[in-house]
Amino acid sequence: MTATPTKPITAAHRPAPPAAPPGPPPAASMRLLEMLTAPWIAQAMYVVARFDIADRLADGPRSAESLAAETGLHADTLFRMLRTLASVGVFTETRPRHFGLGETGQYLRGDVQASQKYSALLFGAETFRSWAEVLHTARTGEPAFDKVFGRSFYSYLEDHSEASELFNRVMAVAGVVPPVTRAFDFTPHRHVVDVGGGSGAVIAAILAGNPEMRGTLVDLPEAVAGAEPALSAAGVSDRCARVAGSFFEPLPEGADLYLLSRVLHNWSDADAVRILRNVRAAVPAHGRLLVCERFLPDGDEYHIGKVFDLVMLVMLGGRDRSAAEYRDLLGTAGFEATGQEPGPAGVGMLVARPAG
Repeated sequence: MTATPTKPITAAHRPAPPAAPPGPPPAASMRLLEMLTAPWIAQAMYVVARFDIADRLADGPRSAESLAAETGLHADTLFRMLRTLASVGVFTETRPRHFGLGETGQYLRGDVQASQKYSALLFGAETFRSWAEVLHTARTGEPAFDKVFGRSFYSYLEDHSEASELFNRVMAVAGVVPPVTRAFDFTPHRHVVDVGGGSGAVIAAILAGNPEMRGTLVDLPEAVAGAEPALSAAGVSDRCARVAGSFFEPLPEGADLYLLSRVLHNWSDADAVRILRNVRAAVPAHGRLLVCERFLPDGDEYHIGKVFDLVMLVMLGGRDRSAAEYRDLLGTAGFEATGQEPGPAGVGMLVARPAG
């Protein structure tokens, strides 16, 4: 049998491509493109945060060349980054190749309230590298961070002091302090234990506003070791004990109020119940537990907690939850939710007491 000779496919013989389906309206298409390119904008913000560009512009506009000379960056590259960030309102180009702070760029300074500088640094380094392996999480449900770095996030922080300090800085300005200190009545309580309280920003604010209270801060050694600045600045260092330890281990007993502020969302349901059961073992019958978290709404409305839910999954294997889901966790661990308090910045609070 001889092979049938084949003819080369010419343009005339190629099948016509299928007709393109009707596309979305141009505005919707461009909005989608803006979403797709958002990570590149964020990485440009990581660079300018890493080299304190917004802080260097606090006194007024400067040229890209002078900023580059001061930071050791490549002048034309820095100009192009600043130009792009100016186009989205982070900076403003006051004259050719000279830039000042835009409205949002003010919050890339490290010395302003509600600064996002440290979030830009945290999201731009290990977090960004982890998201490059998001398919691993999509296929397995396991954190991509562990695949990229060969260990869990918290294990990584134990011997990476710079990353640990940065993480604690972000937690200190994560929008939890105002809801806790303004929307909850602490006056009936005399001793609060802040479980997983990081570098002490929340408990310092609580004790400063309640001069009759005592406090205990519980977290890993590297976190509590960094708590003194916040406690001293609030004038409460002498009223706050510091206990180095894990919330998976026995906790200080007998206080009348225990606080879990933005802790449970870092963990799977099984680990969150383990933490709650440890707290339950420490809380006396008359004590209370205050849980502060972002509560996810039902439906398809935008909520930043839904975005952070994905971050928790990729980085830690944790999850953000609805208030009802947190109530279920509390019930499983031996608590009864007795009230719910709304808070600003998307943060809410659940109050619980020992069940039975």
